[in-house]
Amino acid sequence: MMRAVRSAMYLLAGLFLAGGSTGWATAPVVTIGTGTATSEYPFYTAQSATRFQMLVTAAEITAATGGAGDITAVAFNVSRSAATQLSQTVNLKMGSTTATGLTGFVSGLTTVFSGTYAVAGTGWQTFTLQTPFNWDGTSNVVIEFCTGNAFSAYPETSPVYATAVTGRTWGKAETGNLQGCDLAGGSDVQLRPNVQLTMPISQKQATVTVVTSAKNPSPYGEVVVFTATVTIPAGSAARGPRPDGAGVSSVVPTGTVTFFSGPTQFGSPQNLVSGKVIQFFFADSAGSYTFTAVYSGDSNYSGSTSDVLTQTVTPTRQATFTEIISKQNPSKYPGPGLVSATVRTRLSSVAKGSKIDSAGVGLDYPLPTGTVTFYDGVTPLGTQTLSSSLEATLTISSLAVGSHAITAAYSGDDNYSGSTSDVLTQIVTPGEEVPTLSTWGLVALVCSLGAAGAFLLGRGLLAG
Repeated sequence: MMRAVRSAMYLLAGLFLAGGSTGWATAPVVTIGTGTATSEYPFYTAQSATRFQMLVTAAEITAATGGAGDITAVAFNVSRSAATQLSQTVNLKMGSTTATGLTGFVSGLTTVFSGTYAVAGTGWQTFTLQTPFNWDGTSNVVIEFCTGNAFSAYPETSPVYATAVTGRTWGKAETGNLQGCDLAGGSDVQLRPNVQLTMPISQKQATVTVVTSAKNPSPYGEVVVFTATVTIPAGSAARGPRPDGAGVSSVVPTGTVTFFSGPTQFGSPQNLVSGKVIQFFFADSAGSYTFTAVYSGDSNYSGSTSDVLTQTVTPTRQATFTEIISKQNPSKYPGPGLVSATVRTRLSSVAKGSKIDSAGVGLDYPLPTGTVTFYDGVTPLGTQTLSSSLEATLTISSLAVGSHAITAAYSGDDNYSGSTSDVLTQIVTPGEEVPTLSTWGLVALVCSLGAAGAFLLGRGLLAG
């Protein structure tokens, strides 16, 4: 009896190891994407020829526990199978890239499957690769699926489940061109099919990356601080043996975090410090901006990508004030001289015109633009354009002997509100020569952006 039981146990074990109906020996599968939207690609059979590419990042693969090694199968999850489904020619290609987004079809990919295929029904449709694709564990992966058939088009398509992703898909479909892989042009599909990759499983610990904003919404003109935090999922133990070998230690994730605005990298990769990094952001204009944070992973922990953070920047203009001085006061009439105005900035807090990011440099802030108008009482003396050095110069020869109440008014622009200086009393005394040319200096257009107390001066303090 015991011998019979042992024989049965050995037989079952052999079935398991051989990949019998129990499924215990099924190769590991990594799933990328959980969306419930649907895409016509890759089984876009309502057109006679299609070409579709999708990009999957290394961080997405490692976050899904994929490890370096051969990818032996690719699968797409059909949500609804077409009533009439005929065989079509399919070419599946793959390749590695350092790009983080697609702006056109990528060339130089390797064919990993070529043959005919008909969608068998709903659920995961698996393509076992004739040539396994070796993933190096660090590169992003491009998958191309192109079709062609001898018919003008099938009656309908078989959509697949997909996730909304901007900048990581590219596709084109035509009727009449039988070679889908030759199609050019195309556009961003914006729906990336959920995909399963049969590949080695990473032995690294999974992580979760979360990005938060210190202020959301934020007014235009204000620097916003983003914080990315990398943690271990709840219920998971940190990697690394304890000194006594009795368990696991609190080895924290190391590596870098890179921020992205859409598919575009934002700033440089930053090293994790106690599981966190910060990134400064200054908007070019009011509106909505999307950001993600991508953790690189390390020898103990897999990389991960945060959910999308939408930062709302509301319209606002920064306050200013204007000061005026005279280079010659009192001045003589008549007498030689020039009237000039100089606009300078002294900016408190993190100021426009300065640069700041996590390393103290990198973000350019717009300087004030517009015009400065000089007044004698309520009488305009002239208007000059504010230069890139925040200066405006005016030459006049119309001031008579006596006391003049001179002011300077800055017009403001889209980023800065206008302001008027205090009254400067200019005294003009009798002289012996031609009518006087008095000299004015408009100084210190001050933009108050907060109370941090950092100052940025324009070119010098007071000219002359």
